[in-house]
Amino acid sequence: MWGIAFQSESTPEVMAPFETMAYHYASCTGQAILLVDALRAVGVPARMTGTMCWNTPQGGNHDWVEVWVDGYWSFTEPQNLEFNNTWFYPYPATNATPGYAHGIFAATYKYQPGNVHFPMSWAPLDSTYHGIDVTLAYIN
Repeated sequence: MWGIAFQSESTPEVMAPFETMAYHYASCTGQAILLVDALRAVGVPARMTGTMCWNTPQGGNHDWVEVWVDGYWSFTEPQNLEFNNTWFYPYPATNATPGYAHGIFAATYKYQPGNVHFPMSWAPLDSTYHGIDVTLAYIN
């Protein structure tokens, strides 16, 4: 996407859109933030989505983008801009379980009952950013 290379382990050092554009690389988090910001800048509803830990033997975390299309949220990634066709779906996304350990969350500006927050692998105890557990949308 826009000449931005994927580089794991670069979050949170390179995460803001300006940093991503300046360094020409970012992790999935930095790339997803850049795409969300670009879509919103032209009026397309988009949100950050991800898992702090896949429910697989390998584990690992990942962030991607959901875009509001035709009345529902579709998912995509900066490196593959097709909707609902990514390396993580159906597997390992369909192995997710609701909740922070292995759930899939979307970021939101709106406070959620129970103080649900968007989990971040680099700051697992940080509850600053509101979130919505959207796991069921990926496993049903």
